[in-house]
Parts: sequence; C-alpha cells; structure tokens
Amino acid sequence: MKKLFLFVLTAMMICSCSKSETEDNPNPNPESSVTGMWLTPDALTFESTGGSETVWLNLNYSGTSTNAQWKLTGGESWCTASKTSGGDNEQITFEVTENNDPDERNATFTFTCGSVSTKLVVTQKQKDALTVTSSKIEMDSNGGIAIVEVKANIDYEYEIGKDCKDWVTLKETRALQTTMLSFDVAQNTDFEKREGTITVFSDGLSETITIYQAGEEPTIVLTQNKYDVSGDGETIKVEINSNVDFQVTIPSDVDWIKETWTRAISTHTKYFKIATNSPNQSRSAEILFTNTEYSLSEKIIINQKAASYVTVHVVQKGGLSDVLVDKELNPESIISMKIIGELDAEDFLTIQNMINLKNLDLEEVNLTELPTKAFYKMKTIENLILPHTLTIINDSEFYQNSLKSIIISSNVETIGEYAFYECPLKSINIPASVKAINKAAFMNCSSLATITFSKGSMLTKICGGKGFLSHGEKYYYGAFANCTALTSIEIPANVEIIEEAAFKNCTALTTVTFENNSSLKTICGATYDYSYYGGAFSDCISLISIEIPASVETIEAAAFKGCSKLATVTFEKGSQLKTIGGGYSNSSDYYGAFSDCSSLTSIEIPASVETIEATAFKRCSKLTTVTFEKGSQLKIIGGGFDTNVGYRYIYGAFSELKNLMTVDMSACTQVEIIEECAFYNDPELRLFKVSTETPPTCENNAFVGINPYSVLKVPSGCANAYKAATGWKNFASITGLDE
Repeated sequence: MKKLFLFVLTAMMICSCSKSETEDNPNPNPESSVTGMWLTPDALTFESTGGSETVWLNLNYSGTSTNAQWKLTGGESWCTASKTSGGDNEQITFEVTENNDPDERNATFTFTCGSVSTKLVVTQKQKDALTVTSSKIEMDSNGGIAIVEVKANIDYEYEIGKDCKDWVTLKETRALQTTMLSFDVAQNTDFEKREGTITVFSDGLSETITIYQAGEEPTIVLTQNKYDVSGDGETIKVEINSNVDFQVTIPSDVDWIKETWTRAISTHTKYFKIATNSPNQSRSAEILFTNTEYSLSEKIIINQKAASYVTVHVVQKGGLSDVLVDKELNPESIISMKIIGELDAEDFLTIQNMINLKNLDLEEVNLTELPTKAFYKMKTIENLILPHTLTIINDSEFYQNSLKSIIISSNVETIGEYAFYECPLKSINIPASVKAINKAAFMNCSSLATITFSKGSMLTKICGGKGFLSHGEKYYYGAFANCTALTSIEIPANVEIIEEAAFKNCTALTTVTFENNSSLKTICGATYDYSYYGGAFSDCISLISIEIPASVETIEAAAFKGCSKLATVTFEKGSQLKTIGGGYSNSSDYYGAFSDCSSLTSIEIPASVETIEATAFKRCSKLTTVTFEKGSQLKIIGGGFDTNVGYRYIYGAFSELKNLMTVDMSACTQVEIIEECAFYNDPELRLFKVSTETPPTCENNAFVGINPYSVLKVPSGCANAYKAATGWKNFASITGLDE
C-alpha cells in the first residue's frame, strides 16, 4: 500500500511539473519554425462507392522541437475530414459518400501552417470507371521513365498520342489488369516545352494522362542587341530565341518606336517601326524582353541618327518645283528637306503636296511672314525650323497640324490666334522677342508638357477670350487652355496680364511660379452664359499651391475656380491687391475667384484688399480660418441671393463654408458694408473679430445660420452699438476685443 501511495505521489509531481513547464513556457524553443510539410500519400482516389482513406501529415521545422499547429480548409460536402487542425505526425481520415453521378468529382483540401502550405486532391470516380493515380506527369528536359498506376475492375488498353509517339514509348509490356505501366520519355533538346498524352480506355470509359516535359534551361536569346537606324526611319526585324513566354516593353516616353507585327514561331520574330527623327539631334532608346517567372531580361538598344536633309536653293520665288525637277528629285520620296533662298505661296503649295515630307528647315529662307495658313491642317510635317527673318506667326498658321517640334526664330514678336491649335507638340520654347501670345494659340495641345520662355522674355500678355462658334467649339479660348499634359509653368517677369481662360483646364498643372520682379497686374476671369466660366487658372485640378506676386492688383471672377487641390494661397510681401473678384448669375451659377477650392484650409487677405466680391470663397469646404493682414483697407464683403421657383440661391463671399470657425478682422478698421448672405449658413462659425468702430451695414441674412454659440468681438466700448445695429444679432455674445 505504501508503494502504491509513493507511485501515485510521484506521478502527480511529474504531471504538475509538466503542466507548469507548459504554462510557463508554451514554446520552449521559440527559434524553431516550420519549413515544410508533406502528406503520405499526397493524393487520394476513391471508387464510386465511396469509403474512407487515411493520410499522415508530417512537418519539417528548424530547431529541435515545435508546437506548431496546422489548419485544414477547402473540400466539398461529399468528402469530410476527421479533423481540421493538429500538429506534427498526425493521422487524418477522409470519408467519401457514394458517387452516383456519371462524372468523376474532385475536392481540394489545403493544409496550412504559418507560411507553409500543401494541398491534398481527393478524386472519386464514377461507377465502373478507370482510375489513374495522377492525370498529370511533369518531367525535365532530360526525360526518363514515366510511371502510370492504373486501378480498374474492367479490362483496359492504352494508346500513346500521335503527337508524342516519337518521344514516348512503352518500356515493357504488361497484361491487362496490370496496375503499373512504364513509359520511356526521351530527352527534349528543343527550347520549347512539349506535352503528350497516354489514354487508358475500355468500353467507352477512358482516362487521359498528360505528360508535360520542359525544354532546356529557360532562356531568352536575342540574335542582335544593337540597331543603328537612319534619321529617315525604318522598320527593324528582331529575332528572339526563347523557350519561355516573354513580355516586350517600350518605355512610355518613347513614342517614336512602335511594334507593328508579330509572328509567333519557335524563333520569335518582332517588327518595330522607327519614326523619322528630327534634324536637331540623334536619339536612343532601349526595348526590354522579360520573363518575370524566371527573372529573365534581355534588351536591344536602338540608336537613331538625326535626319539627313536634301538641300535645295530657290533663287526666285515660285521656283521650288523647277529646282526639284532640275535636281532630279522626286517630291514624293523626300523625307527631310532644307530650303535656302526665296519662297512664295506657290512654293508652299508644292511643299503641301510632298506627301512624305516629315522634316523641313526654312531657317535660311527670306520671309518676314508666312503665306496665310501655309501649314493649316497639314498632316505630314512633324519637325519644322522657321525662317530666322520671321517676325510674326499669323492666326491659324499651324491649326490642327501634325507638328511635334518647332524652332521659332528670335525675331518673332507675335504668335497669332489659334496659331498652334490642337497640334501634337510636346514642348515649345518661346523666344525672348515674343511680346504677345494670342487667344487659343496653343489651346488643346494635349501633348504639350513643357513651355519654356527664353531668358529676358519681352512677353507682356498671355491672351484668352470667349465666344461661341456654331460647330460646337467651347466658350473659352485661352492661349494654353486644355493643355492637359502641362505640369509646370514659370510666368516671365514682363507679363502684365494673364487673360481669361489662359490656362483653364490644364488638369496636370501642379506648379505655377512667377519670375522675380514680376510686373503682373491682373489675373483675369470671365463668366459666360449657360454655366461657362473662364478663369485664367480655373479647373486646374492638380494645382497645389500658388504665391501671388506683389504687383497683382486684381484677381478677377473665377480666376482659380474649381482648383480642387489648391491647399495654399499666399501673397508676396507688399501686395498691391485691391479686389478679389466674384459674381453669380440668376440660374444658381457662381464665379468666385477661389470658389470650389475644396482643399484650401486657411487664407490671409493682404492689407491692400478693399473689396471681396460675392462668392469669392463660396464652397471652399475645408476653409477653417480667415484672417486679414495688419493695416487692412477692407471696405466691402460682397454677397447676394436669388430665388427661383421657390428655391433660394446663396451667393455670399464666404457662404456655405461648413468648416469655417474663425474670421479675424481685428485688423479691419474701415469696413463699410457686409452684403446679403456674406456669411450665410456657416454652421461652425463661432468667433468673429472686427475693429471697425461704427458697425458696418449688414444686409439681409448676412450671418444667418452661424453657430448658435458664436462670439463677436468688437472695439472696446462699441458692444452696445453692435447689439443695436441691424444684422449683428445672430451672434450669441458681443463683447469688446480687450475683454
């Protein structure tokens, strides 16, 4: 009895120690981790009658032990597992119900432990079906023996597919009902992978085993890695030896190379068309051939020379056609041409009929002005050098032309209306001599990404306009309107006015800067019928910040309307700004200079500002703080309202700002009037300061809808006057600024 007691006591102590160790250190070897798992067997096949089969799961791990747990997911309702989680060296039994369907069925289970997983495929055949352990055999290029295990309760035969009889052969003959078939798979010496089939069949039932054999080591081999191309352009042929799929990548900024035709055979062939180059300089680009699965990459380099020119000297105007004949030149075969001498309108007709002319150099032609619409809608010339004597580019000169690059002479003073309208220009250098860029000059140049003004620019005006054409063109005609690839612009110092819609809808424009010592006086805007508006920078939806030069006196209606990412507006020290514009129509449309700038959070109004017009900051939904610079000259804050079919439209300068909390006008001593609805429906407005001793006139609803606990701070001793004045009673508290 004593021995029994000692045995029980010892067992309890051992169990207690074991439990304590487990609780105190649930992972005694924290550095051990699972590195793999395997199943035995790794697939299950059931007859149609169903039944149960068992697999063993084992884990590989680093370290000496592990308490890792696996989880089981997947499967189908007709196949259930005895457990869905466990540890190392586990036995799992799978139960399968009877299959009465005419087709076999499959269920896939996934065992997962940490980052390691493996799959078990359970296959159940239909009644009287042949069963093979696997319908897929993968082999490397060296070949070898392929074993097919067949389970059958009926006689069967086999057949090797016609497409693989030359490299798959039966290794030994076995009688019917034999469970193992052996096949020799020959070495694959080709680059390409190959596949073949073996079919086991009997009485209308069949099983197909597919053998997939890899080719030699995955590779991409280019027969040539460098191509030198003439400036006139050509089509190059690139041959690629590859036993894997590959992707062809041409850099996104290279538009002069296009893949034109592909033929997929064992040796791949690609064709690339190289466009005509400009005369200015050579260029180079790379084309990549990659396969990410095998981390393969090869490239070709294409070097293209500058275009070579046919030079012709025209001594007498109208003689270009004769010169070409005399020199035995076929006009239709000329791609690049340089002309020296004299030209007239007749000569430009000859140029227009040169259907393959891509590059034209007129630098040494004696012309101060091109013939009217000499290049109007011309679709051949892509690169052009203008005469060095040219002084003006006339209206619509290159309207809807195919120009991609142009060199403008340093004597040109004016770029006319619609001069480059809808040209595919990518960049433009404006010479210092240019004084005016007229309306729509570069409008709709959607590829124009870079505009450079030469040092010492004499430009004084970037023009815009409005109007309506019967065939449906837009109301606004800014010089650079709708240049949707333009990302930045620096305005030259001599520019005095940026007219309406000048940069409207430049949707990629993020940065606008002004050259030092700017002379800019006016940033224009305009309102049209039918909800159209034409602010100089309106709808520049990518513009983030801007500093307004001190010289600016007026920012007109809609100047920055709809700049939804404009978060910061600052004014250069010493600002001379007098008016921040705005306006509205009688059909719910409004045109505040900064209206709908929905990222703007705060603004400090320069001391020089006297008038903030109606809707100036309407719908600036994130605006929380408005302050005024010391010495403010502010006199008027604009507003208004309109009713239409019983609905009221509000047009206050700061109306409907749902986040506006503070308006600090403590620097404003001269305010005369706050117009109708100026701060209407600003539900968070809770602190308003003003230093004008005589209460400014408040028109109807100036402060209706502000925070019910709002505080008004006024000059010391003026609180009673404000309490008695019309329009200020919406504030819950009115006290002195020093209180």
